[in-house]
Amino acid sequence: ATDLEAKKRFKEECEAFAQRIEKEGMPAMAELYCTSSARNTYRYKDPRGWAEFKQQFADGSATGHAMTMRGVQGSRVPFFERTEELKKISEPMLVVIGDEDDSTHSLAVHLKQHVARSGVLELPKCGHTMNLEEPAAFNTAVQDFLHAVENDRWPAREQKSYTLIPPSR
Repeated sequence: ATDLEAKKRFKEECEAFAQRIEKEGMPAMAELYCTSSARNTYRYKDPRGWAEFKQQFADGSATGHAMTMRGVQGSRVPFFERTEELKKISEPMLVVIGDEDDSTHSLAVHLKQHVARSGVLELPKCGHTMNLEEPAAFNTAVQDFLHAVENDRWPAREQKSYTLIPPSR
């Protein structure tokens, strides 16, 4: 599929999800949303915490979630189309992803390639809710990131390609 087709399909999926939220309500959508592969790792690690997460989602506003799907998720310009904007970001950035959340990997790499002061941390056996699944690891990573930034130890990456064999002189 082309980028245009993928973008159109994503927008259509967001609209369909919004319509299902309005028609079926949040409890029914919590069954679908909270049991996705990107959230099952949380369920297996912490069934009680996951149940609370699912209940909070189910208790949310159907109108609010539907509007978010349409007005935010479905209408935002993908980061892959915003490369020139990303290159202008000079602030430090820590991107944290779970290795079981396949939908975030290519975006994390894209951010790493185009935001000079970015770094990527991939937490093992985590899905999309890595901050809930592994709070100690997540909080430690954020604390370490903030400490590095405060101490000017989060430099911009050199923009050169690396090879195994250095050029001959």
